[in-house]
Amino acid sequence: AAMADVCCACLGDEAALQYVPGGVGSTVCRRADARGARSQPRSQPLRAGCGEAVGDATRSAEAAALCRRCEGLLGRLAVSFVPWEGVNRTLCVGVAGGALGAGRRLRGARLLV
Repeated sequence: AAMADVCCACLGDEAALQYVPGGVGSTVCRRADARGARSQPRSQPLRAGCGEAVGDATRSAEAAALCRRCEGLLGRLAVSFVPWEGVNRTLCVGVAGGALGAGRRLRGARLLV
């Protein structure tokens, strides 16, 4: 609570601490501008129809099939640890963070349906 108080004293009452993953991770003080809500997985609902789930569902053939339906043939399941919730989440991700639909080209290679 003391860190949050210092953060608000610096940047105003609407400032908040935000965890930034990557490397060893860090916590920064930021003004509320909606980026915090977008960057924290707990604010984003899981897409159950795409094979996403709480816990590790990467070995589920059904979840993998659902993910490929959402993200294309190169979609895959990945586990992400959410430190502030203390749980793993299985996420469906596409190539380079984007979805490739059936029939689209990836550097000259054709994806088959």
